[in-house]
Amino acid sequence: MKLEKNLAGCSVFHYGVNMLNIIGMFWILLSWVWGLSTERWYVYGGLYLFFATWAIEVVLEKRWQNFHWDKRKIYYTIVITFFCLPLIYAPWDGSVHFHRLLEYRLGLIGFSLVGILGINKYYNLELMFGCFIGIAFAMVVYLFSLVGWDTLVHDPNRMYLLAETRIAHINAHMQFNFFLNVALVGIWYWLFYTQHKVTIYWRILLSIVALVLIITLLLSEGRSGLLACLMVVGSLTLYQTWQWRKWACVVVMAIVLGSAGYVVSHHQRMSQGAVNSELRIRYWGLATKLIAQKPILGYGMSSAQEEFSKYSADCCTEAEREHWQAYFDVIDAHNQYLQIMLEFGCVGLLFLLSVYLGPVIIDQSHRIVSVYLVGLSMFQSVFDMFVTGGFCILFCVLVLMMLNMNVSHLSNPE
Repeated sequence: MKLEKNLAGCSVFHYGVNMLNIIGMFWILLSWVWGLSTERWYVYGGLYLFFATWAIEVVLEKRWQNFHWDKRKIYYTIVITFFCLPLIYAPWDGSVHFHRLLEYRLGLIGFSLVGILGINKYYNLELMFGCFIGIAFAMVVYLFSLVGWDTLVHDPNRMYLLAETRIAHINAHMQFNFFLNVALVGIWYWLFYTQHKVTIYWRILLSIVALVLIITLLLSEGRSGLLACLMVVGSLTLYQTWQWRKWACVVVMAIVLGSAGYVVSHHQRMSQGAVNSELRIRYWGLATKLIAQKPILGYGMSSAQEEFSKYSADCCTEAEREHWQAYFDVIDAHNQYLQIMLEFGCVGLLFLLSVYLGPVIIDQSHRIVSVYLVGLSMFQSVFDMFVTGGFCILFCVLVLMMLNMNVSHLSNPE
């Protein structure tokens, strides 16, 4: 009897640790995208909770006993090696930027260890996408309520009012819009591919949420988020049409392309003048020139930052120079592919592409989901630092979703 009570107590404790781990994951997503507080407990609390409870899970379940090498383990080893590239270069690459830049990448090694030893059995794609959808919808409702519903409908400057309010109370458009696009993929998954039975009422609710998220992205000043939204919604519409009636794809494609063209041509920041004056394009040109000098092995992580900082101010107009003068020491190429080639040359680019494409290649059973999550990540990487920047933690979470959660049923959609 005493043994049974002890076993029951252990089971309850184990379940509690599992639930706390999931809460930690939710907290990571929330704090990454929603700047409710700058306090350290909010920004890092989810990471502490997640990794502490994960370590307890590993011990309780003795996961090392079932360890064996497979394609997933090899992939995570590649990610760890990618993280170690700055350390390999370190003897020739010591500067003031080293520790700051390395800190951005710590998620790569932490979450790779999680991927190698596994996560608890209560995780699944439905749960994770549900977290994305819930947080995304809550942020949008909060944003709209701050701006005012009447303003959204009648004010011609609604785009910039939304941008100012979102920056002040939530986050910049890059992270916000990316999160919303992942949520749209999640809604598609829930509507068409989940194993759970979704009632008509939930389908209607999810469709309304999708419409609200799409409208928000269409009203955003962020061009990359808008383009990503058009690609996700357009391609998923075509994909589902193909599954339903192949002959209707031609008509749907015409509608999708026409609608996307109209949206892009009428967006305030998509004009030829706005694109040509984009500072990011000049940074890309500077990065390309620097890469040409050391194309194979690059400059090293920290030295690349120093080299880029020397000339970044020369790319700016006088007004831009005054606006960005406090950031020239830390500003980057605003392109993950160019930045990694600056740091580690073609060798680094090969590692980066392996990190991106690995989840798509490894397991065909989840390929349809992986294509969209990886595609969004690779597209966003054209315009910002991703794996080695502020998106690192979220990308690691997406990789866990693709490789460590039960998605085998996707090979036989209902």
